[in-house]
Amino acid sequence: MENILIIFLSSDISIWADCLMPIISKCQSQIEESRFISWEEEMGGIIRISGNWDALAKLENALTNLKADKLYLKFKRITPAKLIGDYLPYIVQIVGINKSSSIEEITQFFSMQSIKMVESQTDSFTSSFSDAKLLNLSMHLQIPDSVNIASLREQFMLLCEEINVDGLLEPEKTIK
Repeated sequence: MENILIIFLSSDISIWADCLMPIISKCQSQIEESRFISWEEEMGGIIRISGNWDALAKLENALTNLKADKLYLKFKRITPAKLIGDYLPYIVQIVGINKSSSIEEITQFFSMQSIKMVESQTDSFTSSFSDAKLLNLSMHLQIPDSVNIASLREQFMLLCEEINVDGLLEPEKTIK
């Protein structure tokens, strides 16, 4: 199976159901993963599609010829990364004052230690007790089993204290 990654942004919030989904189905491709979000009158998303070579060639052709008003669309064939070795799934959560440097410092911390960031979601909100703008960052990580978790957690907590955020690093728990 091969994969295509589709990224879209549209002011037509029905673009997914009325336009993209029928094309994907018609080309006999399967949706493996998708993430969508609406911001008032804008909708954006990222979709990973799988299929055999022929199905994805048809999908690429259909997407290339797609003429839809108010649609930004990019797509690319990808090969999903395969982790070599044993990795531990962990979750990071950060809450603090919304400073642009906080996200940068957290992501650099994990990147410098060759820890793979699988997924990240950032939201900002206003405190219910003041007008302070707060940040909520959630990340899914793959930590190599060669990393000493106790040492990593200690370094992470020191970083959180340094940048004045509350942080949590814990194993991802799967419910079966």
